Amino acid sequence: MEPTMWLRPQSSRVLPPVVRRGAALLLPGAQEGLMVPRGTRRIVVFSNVPDVAAAAAVQPGDFVVHINRARQFSAVRGVPGVVHVLVVRRGRDRRTGSMVWYEPPSVAGFQQVVRVADVQLRARRRWWQVYCRTNPGKCPTTGFICWHLAREVAPGVQVVLAGFAPGRDCGTYRWPQHAWDYEAAVYAREGACVLPPKEFFLT
Repeated sequence: MEPTMWLRPQSSRVLPPVVRRGAALLLPGAQEGLMVPRGTRRIVVFSNVPDVAAAAAVQPGDFVVHINRARQFSAVRGVPGVVHVLVVRRGRDRRTGSMVWYEPPSVAGFQQVVRVADVQLRARRRWWQVYCRTNPGKCPTTGFICWHLAREVAPGVQVVLAGFAPGRDCGTYRWPQHAWDYEAAVYAREGACVLPPKEFFLT
């Protein structure tokens, strides 16, 4: 039996020099972000927290955003009438020091693949600038970025954050350069629909 996607070795594809310079990361203005189809009933953004009953969070008609390694994709790919999108971000591999895309070995099955350009978003998004001013030396998580991008392109559509618990331990690595408590406070202030893993999804 084929292993689930997130159990395969993580991509360690080194960025070519042109991408390291940043030029290839810039998305065309009209496609800078998610492309949500008309008629979408909900946008579900999945975290990469392990051991969640992911299928319980997805319904036909949803627009599902998977982050980086797309840990939940294998569990929900069979739900009918769902658009699957992969949002990946580059970062420095802790083992090798090389710049890599934190993505699954294969992107097959995703209707869209969006590679986030930190430099571009920081320059164009006020919420990113506020984040950095409020939390010097820190940057948003990919999930926080996806939540904002989803609200920008589909302001009337509910955004569900599935498996998120930024203000406390949720069984996954908490990179110290993210402001976890700040993100939790923003979600609470904005009334975001957050489904924490240990109460709702833990199997």
